[in-house]
Formats: sequence, structure tokens, C-alpha cells
Amino acid sequence: MPNAPGFERDRAIVLRKLYEDIEANILATVARRLSKGIEDNDFAAQQLKQIRDLQADLDRQLDAIQDEQAKIVRDTLIKAYDEAQKEVDADFVEIRNELNIDVGTVGRATAVGMIGTSINVAAVEALATSIVADLRAQKVQILRSTADFYRSTVSSVAAQLIAGTVNRQQAIQRALNQFADQGVSGFVDKRGRRWDMASYSDMALRTAAIRASAQGTIDRMAEYGHDLVMVSDHPDECPTCRPWEGRVLSVSGNDPEHASLNEAIGAGLFHPNCGHTYAAYHAGYTRRIKPKVDPTAYEDRQRQRYNERMIRKWKKRLAVAVTEQERRKAKTQISNWQAVQRKFIAESGRRRDYNREQI
Repeated sequence: MPNAPGFERDRAIVLRKLYEDIEANILATVARRLSKGIEDNDFAAQQLKQIRDLQADLDRQLDAIQDEQAKIVRDTLIKAYDEAQKEVDADFVEIRNELNIDVGTVGRATAVGMIGTSINVAAVEALATSIVADLRAQKVQILRSTADFYRSTVSSVAAQLIAGTVNRQQAIQRALNQFADQGVSGFVDKRGRRWDMASYSDMALRTAAIRASAQGTIDRMAEYGHDLVMVSDHPDECPTCRPWEGRVLSVSGNDPEHASLNEAIGAGLFHPNCGHTYAAYHAGYTRRIKPKVDPTAYEDRQRQRYNERMIRKWKKRLAVAVTEQERRKAKTQISNWQAVQRKFIAESGRRRDYNREQI
């Protein structure tokens, strides 16, 4: 029983790094521009004039990653689809050789696959194009939200100075901290939740790769005339997916003895960032999975993700620090949360993922 394709994890890290670099550059660029001429009497007027230059600068940075981003997405999805089909072929060959039963003619399926794969790779290309278009479409929102933040910060600083509540540097630092905490959010999902650039790109690619892999499995199984699949186990599954682990599902939905694949998906299985997948199930041959239920595993994963977010939070705070006091505070917090993470990893036995702690 295969798990989620390993290749997609490595490629998701590369894509995430592209966006992390851009986000770090945006944070640093905004902090640098806002702190320029901080003591000048015409600070507000000069800052407002910079917004167009700021947008042009960020526009160039986002355009610079477009080609590489598109290549990563397409390569990942096509490979996920192709690897899934190879796994199905290997599975059916093994059954035919071991049990000497007719599970479909591999040669015929492969020949048919030359036509079918061409059509379905086009479908995977369409999925890739959709993901790339979605990522690119967010550029406008990123530019707009950054400019809106910049404009509102300048106005807020001016208002606070008039009120005499804080000095200009304190006001700017407070605004920059808020900007760093919310992240450069150009991505909004169907639930209306805002995602920072790196997290959304990571989630989108991983989820699309699972879909491409699943489609590859279904397409190849259809060539063999096979309908049943079994859902994989996962070491730290979420409560939504747990009831479906090891379940046999009908792709067509026409098998009265088994729930349909669409029913499972409708119930939340294969949600964004889900690590589950499925493989062909052969009655009397495929060994049924006995899901390993660890009640603490999911909570441990959530705790690790929280620690990672806190480490990233203070690294972002460091990136926008314009005062020495704020720099010292950020460095201290980074060290504190890294110590918390080290202790947690030692106690839980989980693998530390340094890529998720970077900005």
C-alpha cells in the first residue's frame, strides 16, 4: 500500500522556499522603506510617494519566480500521476504471476494506456495549469494588500504622532510587527481563511500531487476493469480521516458491499494537506490494513506545527526589526522556541523538519 508520493514532498519544499524568499524580501523591503527618513518632518508625504515604487519592486520579485514555479508544479503532478500508474501495473503483474489468475492483460492495458495516458496527462496538465494560474492570480492581491498596509501604516503613524501616544519609531515597529505576524497573505481559500504565501503554495502543491496520483491509479485500474481500492494508513491521521483508514471503496460507486470513493471524499477524506492515498484492492489477495491508532500522534503533529509557526513568527519579527531592542527580543524568542522544539522532539520521538522552521 503506497503512501503519498515522496517526490511531491521534495518539490513542495522547493516551491515553498521560493515563496519564503519572496516573503522575507517583502518584509525586509517594507521595513527598510518605512524606516527611511524616519525623523524627517515630511516623513508621511515622502512615504506615500514611495508606494508606486514599492509595488513595482515587488512586482518584479514575483515575476522572477513565475517560470520556475510553473515547471515545479507541472513536473511534480506529471511524475505523481506516472508513478501511480507504474505502481498499479506492478501490483497487477505480481498478482498474475503469483496466483496465476486473470487480472487483465498487462500488455493490452499498456497499449491502451498509450492512448489513455496521453488524454489523461492532458487532464493532469489542466490541473497543473489551474494551480499555476491560481498562484499567479494572487499576485494582484499580494501587491494590493502590501500597498494597503504601507498606506495605512503611514496614516496611523501620523495620527499617533499628533495624539502624542508614541514616537514615530515605536509606531512603525508596532505596525511592522503586525504585518510580520499576519504574513504576506495573498491567498484566500474557499472558507475565507487567509494563508501566507509559503504555506499556501506548499499546501496547494501537495494536495494537487495527491489528486494527480489518485487519478493515475484510477485511470490505470479502469484499463484493467478493476473497481475497488483500499485507503492507506497514516501514522498521525486527523479525526476526520481516521474512520476511513483501511476501508475498501468502490470507485464507480456501483458495488453494494462498499462505500463509494465519492462518499469518502464528501466526508472529508483527502482534504488539503491530507497524507492518505489508496491502491487497488483484490479480494482474497490484498491483505487488509489494520490501522494503527495512536491517540497522541495527531496532537503531537499539531504541537510540532505550532512550534514551527512560533519559530517562523519571531524570525519574521527579526526581519522587520528597526530598533535594537526589537532585534534582541526577536533573537531571544527564536532561541526560546527552538529550545522548546528540541525538547518536544526529544520527548515525542518525532522527526524535526527544519525546512518548516525557515523563512
